[in-house]
Amino acid sequence: MIDRDELLEHYRQRYEDEADGVALLEALHRCLRDDAPKWLQIAVGRALVRYDGAESRTLDEAFGVRRPKHWTRKRARKDAFDLAVYLRVIEHRRRTGEAIGRVLFENVADELSRDGPFEGVHFNGTDVQDAYYRVARLAGISKNSR
Repeated sequence: MIDRDELLEHYRQRYEDEADGVALLEALHRCLRDDAPKWLQIAVGRALVRYDGAESRTLDEAFGVRRPKHWTRKRARKDAFDLAVYLRVIEHRRRTGEAIGRVLFENVADELSRDGPFEGVHFNGTDVQDAYYRVARLAGISKNSR
């Protein structure tokens, strides 16, 4: 019988060498069987069976996932960027103690341009400030409470 680590290595090789996305799902399913709550093991297992058995045409259909009405990729990417910037500002404040303001936003813009998923993309303080306040407004955080 093949052990868990050998099986996961087999899936990794299929995924990395052959760009086999199904291997990634199979590896995830195998890991869930060991470490996830029973309800999650069953739900993921059933979804993958629906997909593998062609009961569902797509993974979205198999997992019952639908995009919200009026969803757009552009808006989703913008929201993800805004949230990433907001979290970076919060993390920077905890680390440095800087007050919310122009200097903080400029420093975070420099950090974002230097490392992480945005490395090499130029940001300025205004980009960071705008993203920060968009998320704060959505979260119901007033300027006076920051």
